[in-house]
Amino acid sequence: MNRMGIGICVVALYFLLPSTASAQTNTWTATYPKKGAMAGSVLVDGTFTPTAGWRITGGGLVSYWPTAGGVVTITVDTTTGKWSGMFLATAGTNYTVTVQCTQKSGMTPQNVATPAATITP
Repeated sequence: MNRMGIGICVVALYFLLPSTASAQTNTWTATYPKKGAMAGSVLVDGTFTPTAGWRITGGGLVSYWPTAGGVVTITVDTTTGKWSGMFLATAGTNYTVTVQCTQKSGMTPQNVATPAATITP
């Protein structure tokens, strides 16, 4: 294969393969989740960055489990991707917590969760 053919193949692969640079992220702010001032309260805080070309819908869900766990709705800033919130749980119980944010491209939604974190309020 000549150099021109190789160059064309390289350029074609560049445009056909997905880019990892534009992948979405949903991350905790350092030290979060953490105990709140009120007994049993847990504070969550972080930032969601959508995939390039997708938009943030503005809704988010905090899920926490096990015993007496639940789901709490939070707002995600559609401009900055910043989110924060609080939920009440049983003090002294260990919980696993994730925050799920939604991005949308056209009519297609996609949910993106933080890595699971643990907290004992």
